[in-house]
Amino acid sequence: MRGRVTKHHRFPLKLHWDHIDALEAAIACIGREVDGNVESFRQAARLLSDIPGLGRLAVLIVLSEIGRDMSRFPAPRIWSVGPVYVRVTVRARASAAHRGCAKTRLG
Repeated sequence: MRGRVTKHHRFPLKLHWDHIDALEAAIACIGREVDGNVESFRQAARLLSDIPGLGRLAVLIVLSEIGRDMSRFPAPRIWSVGPVYVRVTVRARASAAHRGCAKTRLG
C-alpha cells in the first residue's frame, strides 16, 4: 500500500482481517462436517459417475434430488435416457432463446 496509514485506518483494517479469519475458520469447520457426513454417498456417487454425460456436479445434483435409494426406480434404463433428454431440452431452449422466441415450452 502506498500512502499514510494512521491509527484510525488500522482499526477498521484489523476488524476486517479478524472477520476474514473468522469466516475462514467457519468454512473449514463446515468442510469437516460435510466430509464426515458424505461418506455414505460415495458409493452412490461412484455408480452415478459411470453414466455418460454426468459430471461431478451433475452427480451431486442427482444425489441431492433423489437420494441414495435407487430401488424405487423400475429399471436401470431410466438412467441411460435421462441425461440425453436433459441435453436435448437444454439445447432446444438455448436455440429458441438465440432465435429470440418469446416463450419456450417446458419439457
